Amino acid sequence: MFGLNKSQWMVVGVTVVIVLVVMAVIANVDALEKPRKSLGLDKGLI
Repeated sequence: MFGLNKSQWMVVGVTVVIVLVVMAVIANVDALEKPRKSLGLDKGLI
């Protein structure tokens, strides 16, 4: 399918998982940033 071999599909699968984990972490960081933002700290301090 799409001309990818098994090892390339492994890379694609791992990449998708990493992206999902990063998105979840960013969502959690955003949730934690709201109290910090109200204290006047900038988001760039992650």
